Amino acid sequence: SGYGSVQGNRVEGGSGISVVGSVPGRLTISHNTTKFNAGSGISVEHSGVGMVTVDRNATALNSGSGMSIWGNFPDPVLITHNTIALNADSGLVLGNTKTPEKTIIGQNNLVHNVDYDLRLEPDKAGTQNYTLNASNNFWDVESDEIAAHIRDCTFDGNGCNNPAATLGKVAYDP
Repeated sequence: SGYGSVQGNRVEGGSGISVVGSVPGRLTISHNTTKFNAGSGISVEHSGVGMVTVDRNATALNSGSGMSIWGNFPDPVLITHNTIALNADSGLVLGNTKTPEKTIIGQNNLVHNVDYDLRLEPDKAGTQNYTLNASNNFWDVESDEIAAHIRDCTFDGNGCNNPAATLGKVAYDP
């Protein structure tokens, strides 16, 4: 098995950090700072096998999303201890995850992003009947306002827990 890491970088005013391809083992993105970038601050388009950890990064004031995570991840995806704030698009965007029930989004600051603080991207109808764990994050809004900062199946015309759903459900508890 292999190991890939992107650690300790500061990217400002460029194109952010982008990881595209596969790492047959484990991918860790940690202790990076991205701001004022064109597009996403941190972008992962991963098709390999192995665990993905995105931990202790700060991404803010980017013209796209703060973090965009796309891929066919058969193993856990851990997105923890990050600050994702004030981005011109959504804060955290997740799409095409093979096993979203293994994705953990916790202990992050998801605050003041323009569109949504957490946005799921649609996929084929019938493949999105899952619940994503996004508990224990800081949203900087009252508890009853958090749902308005998340794009999940409540925005899907097919609804949640429906065989035709194109978006999963986000479970959160601040």
